[in-house]
Amino acid sequence: MLQDLYLFRSRDLGIPPGAAFLVIEKYATPFQVGAVGEQSDQVVGTAWIVQNNEVRLNHGAGVRTSGQIVNNYIHDNGELGVSSWSAANSGTLVANNEISYNNYAGISMGYEAGGMKVGSNLRNLTARGNYVHHNRGAGLWCDGYCSGIVYQDNIVMFNADKGIFQEISHSLIAKKCRNWQRFWNPLRVDWRRGDSCR
Repeated sequence: MLQDLYLFRSRDLGIPPGAAFLVIEKYATPFQVGAVGEQSDQVVGTAWIVQNNEVRLNHGAGVRTSGQIVNNYIHDNGELGVSSWSAANSGTLVANNEISYNNYAGISMGYEAGGMKVGSNLRNLTARGNYVHHNRGAGLWCDGYCSGIVYQDNIVMFNADKGIFQEISHSLIAKKCRNWQRFWNPLRVDWRRGDSCR
């Protein structure tokens, strides 16, 4: 049954949704769906708090939600480590996570694969203090009219594609750029109007 494919969805819980101190593994989620989080772009899990978990070996994405994704070890998922979509998602925090070795299923790197991909008019996401490495795809990727995105103090290296990719989006603020993708691929950002590197 479809509901057995996911660990948690916000509509399944009568309390503010979240996951903490769990090992979340081997959920047979389809591509573009996370083992943890809200799966629809129309229903937004803005109250989600996903913290202190190990999220691994899930078929699609490890985590797909907005809210707070903090202090997790997100690795070896089939498509993506982290995903967040929808114009209604604003203020997402992705902080102090290790996001690594995602896309074991070999999804096209130009489609949607790697460490983290967010988009569809997403606003005001902050990705801070993450260690993003050895993903088969981009490290951190924002696609589809994202705005107000802040990347700060992240170490992004040894990913198979771009370290940080801002695609069809604007108003990126990048701080401490020298840490990004410094050993394998150089920093490759599709800079747009309003972007800056400090």
